[in-house]
Amino acid sequence: PYCIETRRSLLPGKRNRSGCHQTILTTTSYETPELKLILIGECGILIVNVHLKGETKMLKAKYFTRRGRAKYDSGRHRAAISDYDKALRLDPGDAEAYSNRGLAKTALNKHESALGDFDKAIRFGPDFAELYNNRANAKVKLGQYESAIEDYNEGLQLSPDMAALYINRGMANFMNGDGEAALADLDEAAHLQPENVDIYVKRGGTAYHMGLTEKARENFQTALDIAKAASNARLEAQMEEWLKRVNAAEAEGLASEGNHDEK
Repeated sequence: PYCIETRRSLLPGKRNRSGCHQTILTTTSYETPELKLILIGECGILIVNVHLKGETKMLKAKYFTRRGRAKYDSGRHRAAISDYDKALRLDPGDAEAYSNRGLAKTALNKHESALGDFDKAIRFGPDFAELYNNRANAKVKLGQYESAIEDYNEGLQLSPDMAALYINRGMANFMNGDGEAALADLDEAAHLQPENVDIYVKRGGTAYHMGLTEKARENFQTALDIAKAASNARLEAQMEEWLKRVNAAEAEGLASEGNHDEK
């Protein structure tokens, strides 16, 4: 019922305008009801002939969704949005296209528009924790912290072991003025992903701003150790600077206490 032909119309041994090696690939399927998309390096995808019977619009929509994802992965966010627009004109209920277009808009700091796409992705798609996480992230960018926390909660109901949800909810809690809840979330994230250096950086920063210098030092030191083991000079320098701030804050606190005792 289906005949799908994909072709890479480039010659072996030569390069195209973007500098990619040129190759000829042809794939024909008469039975598979999905598009078989071919990716080579960063050169993208080109489908020359698509002969479809049956759910033509939905299959073409899926092609544009997949091509849009390839463009998004290569950093071509505006071009990706254009493909997602085409997919959604063909299939207005494509949750994947809405979700991916929301991510592309987020990359371009179009958070209000991205939020609308994530709303539709959740409306049309299955319950995936990642969808709630993405929508919550957009809400955080818009300062809608309490609503974002509700979405993170929904995500954790679906995927209680997803560390990213605890990390992101922790940051939303912190920005919403609840440092204790933020630390509790980051503690849970560290339990799930003990090698994730980002957790220690965020937990150290949260503790620092709460005046918990010892906890801040402990986390920044752990992050520094991980950075050294990974030969990450940039992160290493950042953590050393944070440790200096912690030491200075602690010294200032001790001096303040000494002055108070003298009085």
